[in-house]
Amino acid sequence: MKKDILALAALGFVLFMLFAQLIPIIDGDTAFYATIAKNIIKSGDFITLKFVNTGDIIDKPPLAMWFMAVSFKLFGINEFALSLWHSLLAIGTVILTYLMGRELFGRRGGLLAGLILMLSCQFFYITRTPMLDIPLTFFITASFYCIFRLNGTKYCATTTSPIYYYIFSIALALALLTKGPVGIAIPLGALIILKFLTLTTFDKTHNSQPIHTNLFHLFMSTLLFLTIAAPWFIIEYKILGQPFANLFFLRNFLRFFRPTDIIGNLNTIAPQYDFYSYFLQIFLLFAPWGGFVYPAIFYGFKNKNQRLFLVWAAIAIGIFAFSLNYKIGRYILPAFPALAIIVTNLLENIMEEGEKLKKYILTSAWLNTVLLIPLFSIVTIYLFISFPKEIQAFKPIALPFLVVFSSGLIAGTIFLFKKEVEKSIITFVTASTLSYIIFIIMAGLFINKAMPTKILMQAMNEIGSEHKEDKIIAIVYKGEEPRQEYFYIQDSLFDKHANMDGPLYYIADREELVSTFKTNLRKKNPDILVGISKEQEIKKIKQIKIIKEINGYILFLSRNSYSP
Repeated sequence: MKKDILALAALGFVLFMLFAQLIPIIDGDTAFYATIAKNIIKSGDFITLKFVNTGDIIDKPPLAMWFMAVSFKLFGINEFALSLWHSLLAIGTVILTYLMGRELFGRRGGLLAGLILMLSCQFFYITRTPMLDIPLTFFITASFYCIFRLNGTKYCATTTSPIYYYIFSIALALALLTKGPVGIAIPLGALIILKFLTLTTFDKTHNSQPIHTNLFHLFMSTLLFLTIAAPWFIIEYKILGQPFANLFFLRNFLRFFRPTDIIGNLNTIAPQYDFYSYFLQIFLLFAPWGGFVYPAIFYGFKNKNQRLFLVWAAIAIGIFAFSLNYKIGRYILPAFPALAIIVTNLLENIMEEGEKLKKYILTSAWLNTVLLIPLFSIVTIYLFISFPKEIQAFKPIALPFLVVFSSGLIAGTIFLFKKEVEKSIITFVTASTLSYIIFIIMAGLFINKAMPTKILMQAMNEIGSEHKEDKIIAIVYKGEEPRQEYFYIQDSLFDKHANMDGPLYYIADREELVSTFKTNLRKKNPDILVGISKEQEIKKIKQIKIIKEINGYILFLSRNSYSP
């Protein structure tokens, strides 16, 4: 077992940490959370989270930002520190999935379950993009592992150790502190459904005890949950008062009825009624295993040992599928460990019984043929012939990955049609691993040219460092509101403009930009205005001079400024 765990951990570390220090933050949400963690380090305040405007109330609990802040403190404020803790939790999720798979199916099944999870597209991508979803998935998986152990299985009798009651409570509390109520809604929702279905045990012939029988341990574990989860909410309520309760709890409740996108308030967007979305997305998100998901679910209904995982996946997907919020792929990541076990159950039985399960093999093959392969093929062809000019720099990153991944899908599906399932699995594992490594290497080489925000912000910081005696204003013109820029800017080098909430002056209107530069030039001692933008129109503004341009991103200065 130790060798298996070490092997999975080693592969996970390569896939999740390779070139972590070279690849910049590419997701705005990652930059948002990382900037909050950066502000924790600056202020020393671990209680009240702050992004830019100190008056805004952040509607997320603090645990993930605490992890980031501690990692920054230990390793510096950089991408490696941002990724390390996140990757360790992802590897922990893989190992928990392996342990459940091993108890259900033996060593081969455990390894297969761990690999299926690790190599699914969405799990890989989100692990490389630190946010809240991996820690949430880890703690939810830990809670289900406790349910799994307390209920027993056909292969592993229920444990009599009360420790799993307390681990369950700790995991539940930490899930709540990671992403709010959804962290407890998924495990508790599954428990309620299992109870309703009278499925508190997998196999009552194995002397399994229902999870609710030991009232003392349930009571004590509930106290433990409250001891861990409650203090931050109580302290924050005392600091911020009723506005905190209104925003945090109302927003986290209302987001299931419509999107709520604006930081610090309850502004809403129209409800999203695409309930079907996740049921289609899963083919792509769980690739290269997407074609197995629905056949495996149908097959799983025949096996009592799969009921926990079926309910787990149904709750984790259903909560978000039937909400009226955006159907963003990463939201259903907590279902992925369960799906990995469900798919492993099908594949293990296919490898044992072969011809008897022919219809499941062929259904999976046809789903790949009809959905997955065409999708990846179309994307690959599109990249060859009509990739938009402004993002040509992404070709070296995306194209090799898509070619290798699509080739693996095609080859693995051909093996499925031939009913050579083991060869198909080996092909999927090999091709996806290779394609991810290629993707990481190419991203390390080219991503800073394709998305040069970090490079330009470093150049802006250098200008600020060279002019410490001058008043320097940092500007972002148009585009999305700054996120990555806030993380990469060195606040202490820049002065605050009267219209700024933070170290960056975000200007969305051309007239305001021109007026700012004209007004500055009229001053007896003009400030140094330095900014970045993707808008080519700034080249026509005579008060501005262009310092550097990379892939359409422009670094510019006011005309009165020193040119580096």
